[in-house]
Formats: sequence, C-alpha cells, structure tokens
Amino acid sequence: MAKTKKNVLMTGTSGYLGKFLASHLQHEINVIPLLNDRGLPWRLGDALDSDQLRDADALLHAAWDMNIENWDEIIPINIRGSRVLVKQAKTHAVPVVFISSMSAFTGCRSKYGRAKLIVEKTVVNNGGKIIRPGLVWSQGELGGILGKIAKLVNWLPIIAIPSTDTQKLHMTNLSNLGDIILDMIQGNLDINCHPVFAELEPITLKTIVKTVARKKNKPSLVFAVHPKFFICALTMVNRLLGSKKIKIDSLVGLLHAVEKPEFCGTFPELRFLQDF
Repeated sequence: MAKTKKNVLMTGTSGYLGKFLASHLQHEINVIPLLNDRGLPWRLGDALDSDQLRDADALLHAAWDMNIENWDEIIPINIRGSRVLVKQAKTHAVPVVFISSMSAFTGCRSKYGRAKLIVEKTVVNNGGKIIRPGLVWSQGELGGILGKIAKLVNWLPIIAIPSTDTQKLHMTNLSNLGDIILDMIQGNLDINCHPVFAELEPITLKTIVKTVARKKNKPSLVFAVHPKFFICALTMVNRLLGSKKIKIDSLVGLLHAVEKPEFCGTFPELRFLQDF
C-alpha cells in the first residue's frame, strides 16, 4: 500500500533557497505554496488563507525579505509577519519548521541575525522547530551570496573581498539541507538544542570566490581587504548614492559569525571544496 504524502505548506517558494527546497522535497511530500486571503502567494505581513492551515500537516517557513535593512521595516514585515504566521499555525495545530541562519546567535551584530533570533524564540515557544544552515550552495543554478559572487567573477578580472585568514564560513549544501528538513517534518529528527546544520570545517571567503572562479573558468585575481576598511568604503559609497544603497547588513552577518557553532551532530554529505 502506497504511503500517503504529508501536505506541507511552504513560504518563500519564489526565492532561491525556497524554490530549490520546494522542488527537492516534492518527491517525498506535497509542497503547497502558502496563499494569502486573496488567493495570491503569501508574503510576509499578508493575511492568511486559514482554510489552507486546516488541511496542512506542517508548515515550512522559508520566507524572508532581504531587501530591507532598517528596523522600522524589519519589525513589522519580517518579525511581526513571521510571528503572526507561527501563532496562527499553532492555533490550527500545524507544526512549524523555521529556516533560520548561522548569522542568528546571542551577541550577533547583524540586524538580519538579530531578527532571525527573535523569530526563532517565537517558533520554539509555540512548539516549532528551527534549523540554522550555513552559506548555502547547490550543484546547479547559483543564487543568494554565491550567485552574487558568480556575477562578480563574470564581470571583473580583479575582485576585492572583505576577508581575513581568521574569518571563515561554514557551507551547507541545499540538497542535504532538504533531506534534513524532511526528517524534521517527518518527526525523525529534533535539533532545536543544537540547530546548526553545516560543514564542520569552515573556509575563507577568498577560498570560496576562487572556487567559484575556477568553476566558471574565469581566472580572477582575488585579494583580501580588512573587513573594517571594506565596510567603511561601502558606507561612504552609500552616502554618495543616497537612496541607491548597497546592502551592508548581510555582509556584516557573514563577517561576524558565531565562534563556536552548536552543530546538530549531522553534517552535509556533499562538501563545497570537493563537490561544487
């Protein structure tokens, strides 16, 4: 007898991470994009179609507005929008899995990390589960931070990056992330106490850029600039550009990572330096 697939509502299915995970998970569960009360794809801050929640077995929350960096927008959209969603899911007894970030930890500097941390607490307090991936990558189409790096590699023969030998990043393959999220949805894994899912050994941003350049067959000269000087330079450029601002907060989150991650004990099978 065929096993009945779970019906899992999902937010953020139009983004790079969400689109990949929705396609990956669809083989094992019914991934259903969450709709708002007008029947359109739900966005943070929208009113929900409560009928969807009544028929759902779980909710995977992957949505996050990365285009805002001010608290007067982050609070009503990302934080309050997520909190309302999580609480309404609890009202309908729908368990929530929230995709957070390694940028979220006590003492983090970025607004992105601090906002994710606030939402994490709401999720856990309402009986949900969280997972913190590292810098995500896939073997197919590149998006997110790596997508931006790939564009730089295509455009520029010389690339300056904010990096030091001591500042390193933990990588997370999206296929492996999808597998562990599936285990969480199926109730086979609980990692709230140690929520980081990423490669154990971190690598420098310079190494990441060089690896992408080799993959693209674009020989690039990559040199490191101390992060403080790099961010100061971007801040000055922002002042000159006025409203056309370069997003700095995400960079702050990358450069000021947690020193001792609480790994969940399960690590990605695919490794960036070997399998990219």
